[in-house]
This record gives sequence, C-alpha cells and structure tokens, in this order.
Amino acid sequence: MHEISLLVWLKVRHIRSACAYWGYMFGADIESKADLIDKLYYLYLLVLLGAWTASAWMFAVSSVEEAYVFGGAILLDITGALLVFALLALLVRSTVSALWRSPLRLISPDLWLLVPYVRSVGLVALIDAMPRTLAFSFATSLGAWLLCSGCAAAGMQLHALALSSTVACAVAAALLIARAAGYARLAFAKRGPRRAAWSIGVLAFEILLCAGAAFAVSGAGWRAPLDTFSAANGVHAAAPGVAAGVFALAVACSAAALVCGANRADLACAIEEGAADAALFGVRRLAFQAPDQYRELRRRYRIAHRRLRPTFRLASGPAAAIARAALSHARQFESLLGIAAMGVLIVPLSSWTLAHASSPVVIVAWAYGMFMALASLSFLRELSLAFREDMRVTLVRDRIPLSNLVLAVLDALPALGILEACSFITMLLVNACAPGSFTMVEVAISVLLGTGFSLVAALDGVEVTFIRVGVTSVVGLVLLLAAAGLLALWAPIAVIYGLVVVDLAFIALLENGK
Repeated sequence: MHEISLLVWLKVRHIRSACAYWGYMFGADIESKADLIDKLYYLYLLVLLGAWTASAWMFAVSSVEEAYVFGGAILLDITGALLVFALLALLVRSTVSALWRSPLRLISPDLWLLVPYVRSVGLVALIDAMPRTLAFSFATSLGAWLLCSGCAAAGMQLHALALSSTVACAVAAALLIARAAGYARLAFAKRGPRRAAWSIGVLAFEILLCAGAAFAVSGAGWRAPLDTFSAANGVHAAAPGVAAGVFALAVACSAAALVCGANRADLACAIEEGAADAALFGVRRLAFQAPDQYRELRRRYRIAHRRLRPTFRLASGPAAAIARAALSHARQFESLLGIAAMGVLIVPLSSWTLAHASSPVVIVAWAYGMFMALASLSFLRELSLAFREDMRVTLVRDRIPLSNLVLAVLDALPALGILEACSFITMLLVNACAPGSFTMVEVAISVLLGTGFSLVAALDGVEVTFIRVGVTSVVGLVLLLAAAGLLALWAPIAVIYGLVVVDLAFIALLENGK
C-alpha cells in the first residue's frame, strides 16, 4: 500500500505540473502563491472555460443533429464504419508510438523518488497510464454520446449509455494493449534482432486485424455496429450490455498484460529512451513563448543522441551540396515526414483546387487552410533544412564557393524531388481510381507550386529586404498563395504563367539576399 500511495501522490504531482504548464498559456501561474487578485482571475477563467465548453457542446449537438437529418442513411453507414475503424486506427497509432519509444517518461526527480522505494515496475506503468487512458476514454465517450444524438435525429434510437461505455472501454483497452506491447519490446536484448522482430510482428498482427475487421464489417453491413446498440433490437435486447461487459473484461485483461510486460521490461532502456523529454522538461514553457526554438531544441537533442547516423560518400563540386543536403535529410528523417505529407496531400489538393475553383469563397478557404497547414505545422521549413544549416554557421558558409541562389537551389533538390515524386504518385493513384481527375494542367501547377514552396522556405536562410520590408518565409507564403488564388479566379492557364512569374521573383530576391 505504501508503494501505491507514493505512486498516486507522484501522479497527482504530475497532473498538477501539467495543469500549471497549460495554465501558463492563459496567464495563470498556479505554482506560485496566489493573492486575492490571482484567485479572482482563476475563478474568472473557470467560469469562462465552463461557459465556452457548455456553448460548444450545445452547438456540436445541434450541428450533428442537423447533419444527420440531412445525410440520413448514408451518415448512419459512415457512423457504423467509424466506430470500428477509428478504434483500430487508434490502436495502430498508439502501438507505433509505444514501439518507437518507451511509454514510460520519467524525469530525474521521479527516479530519485521511485528507485529506493518502488519495486514493481508494472505498478509504476499501470498508474502512469491511468490519467491519459481515462482522459481519452472520457473524451471518446462524449463523442459516442454525440453520435447517438445524431443517429436519434436520423430516426435510429440507440442505447447511448451502453454505446458510450463500450467505446470508452474499447479505447482504454486499445491504449493499454499498445503500452503493453511497448513494454514487452523493452524486455528483449537492446538493439537485438528479437526486439525488431517483435515490433514487426505486433504491427503485422494489427494490420491483419484491421483487414479482418474491414472484411467482417463490409460483409455484415456498415451499420452492423450500430444495430448491436439499437433500441429497436428486440430479439437481442441484452446485446448492448453484453458488448459493454466484454470490452470491460478486455480492459482488465489489457491492464494485466501491461503489468506483466512492464515487469519484464528493462527499466534502464525505458529511462534512456525517454531522456529527451526529461532533458527538456525545465524549458517546456518555451513551447508557448518560442515554439520554433523549442521545436529546434527537441530536434537537435534527438539528433545528438541518435545512434543511427547514415553516411555515404559525398560527391565533388556543386554536386557535393546536393549530397550533403540528402545526408542532412537522411540523418534528420523527421523532416521527410513533413515533406511527404506535403507531397501526398497539400500539393495535389492545391493544384486541383487552383485548376477547378471559380468561387472566391473556395479560394479564400483554400488559401487559409494552406497557410495554417504550412506555417503552423512548420512543414514549409523542412524544405530548406539543409540550406538553413549551411547559412547558420558563418565559417561554413564562407568556405562554400557558391552564391546564395545556387546553394539554395542545390540544397533544395533532394527535398523537392521527394515532394514532387509523392505528388506525382498521388495523382497517378487518384487517376487510377477516378480517371480524368488530374490532367497536365494540374501536373504543371503542382510542379510550379512545389518549386515556389521551396524558394519561399529558403527565404528564412538569408536576409532579404524589399522596399525596406523584411521578406521571410511567412511573407513569401502569403504572396504566393494570394497570387495563385487571384489568378485561379481567371483561368487555370493564368495560374501557370503567374506561378512562373512569382517563382522568378523569389529567385531574384534570393540572388540579392545577404
């Protein structure tokens, strides 16, 4: 009991620290001694957030009911499929995260407290998983309740309490199973083939499970999961309760598997894999004050402690810049995910929108969405990763016998090649499913748009001024989206010519940059 009380106290401290971290975003410092004004401000925040939550919930219920009345049977089928595939997607995503890094994240004070007094790693893992699991389960149960109100508006009454409880238990079981798989991986030899074989085997089993679930649901009907909880199901009236009980039993089995897997795990490996979070715990508030700098700190820490550092023979002459850029992306492979996401989603969608949209509302929505996706998620900066590194250190830049423009173009070629390849493959796959969706016009727009994104990203590596105004990647992105959107209202061919002019303008800015 002493171990349990100690772990619960420690987890309460973690929750308090998390509340202080998020409260800092609203200007509330709950870790310091509060006077009367501070307490009144905390009360004001609670009332404001409570009112916002209540109004947001009522708006969500009203919107969902209107959507289901309009959608009818189609949305009921989508809801039935969503209940199954959203759960499976959560299971796969959580498992990948747990297999990639240890689920247990401890900082130095936690270790000083736990090592002398706590003997069971399984108990530590179970109590560590409880807050996150309960939060996710509660959030998804609210989502299930929201879907029940929509189905009722469409004429299908469901047992809302049974469905919400089943969804909450299913989410909890999925999260606990994923953590159990992550701890079981740590039981094998460090950097050994058995650890890799375990990870591959678990993911292969879950992929087969997803395929089997898709086959079963499509055979029984997409609405079959909803029929189980239907209030009109007179023949199997006990089905909702049985389903909730089965998944509650699954939660208990998953918790037992988590404890068993964690007891066999190598705690030293778990601590080592979570070292990045422990090292940056003291500066985590930079995520609000300077998100770009905090993201760069996390990246550099992980790169410095990464064992896998691919190497290959560099070329000579201007090709050395291309090889060095490829090596930078290979060693910092997180950048490849953002570049691939741009190629698969952003560039094809943008090229199709610019070629077919004729409404100003559509263009404004596209421009806003693209700006938020590229600027807020820092996808754009990944295109100029190698160029910014070359320009960051003056001693390195002075020894490179290339102009800023030539260096920017050569450093961007590997990332641009991946971007355009992903975009082209995506358009080919879409055309295979829906012939004629993408033509040569969309292909040309995608090439010019990808080139424009690369040139815009390179603006962060140099000091560029135009009419005494500093031109950064954010300013360049706004100009690029505005020019493409305005020309799309005229004709698709105008977008092509306009993007050529805009790209040439960015080239001129880079040539004159310092």
